[in-house]
Amino acid sequence: MADVIYKKFRLGDVFEKLPVNKANKKDLKKYPDSEYCIPVVYAKYGDNGIMYWGRKNDFTTYNNVISIVYNGVISAGKVYAQERETGILAESYFIRVKNVDDIPFEANFFMAIIIEHVIYPKYSRENLATWDNRVENEEIMLPVVENTDNQIDYDYMKKYIGGLMESGYKKLGAFMERIGVKDCTSSPQ
Repeated sequence: MADVIYKKFRLGDVFEKLPVNKANKKDLKKYPDSEYCIPVVYAKYGDNGIMYWGRKNDFTTYNNVISIVYNGVISAGKVYAQERETGILAESYFIRVKNVDDIPFEANFFMAIIIEHVIYPKYSRENLATWDNRVENEEIMLPVVENTDNQIDYDYMKKYIGGLMESGYKKLGAFMERIGVKDCTSSPQ
């Protein structure tokens, strides 16, 4: 890929915090099934912040957004790209790029990594990563389309993440071939 130009952006100028009706913990399950099939974000480090599963239409959901955990002993400031329909229990919020309807998931993934790199070291349980007057004022560097006035380059982000994924798949395939695994589907013993 050619040289990429990065410019600094204030998060609140690029993203908006989304309104949500949160899930109720008593209506959630720890593991998914056919009825409880919507992932729910909580103050969790890892697993994309997903700690519970809920029923469709019991709470607000969004897909292809970014979730930010604002509270938690080790999870304050964790940022996750949520590709599929997802809800929130507590201690988190969703953001999405303003006025752009067709953001590739890979671009959200790319931006989530950059946002986390900036905010995770700064925020804690004692200094919550809330949006208003805090995270919205943080600045990140994003790639821009050449010869434009700060037009964020979502296509570059998509290609970059896609290239990393393709490379990873090739390495995994070579490793599996080297150890003699031809089929990696799991089946009950």
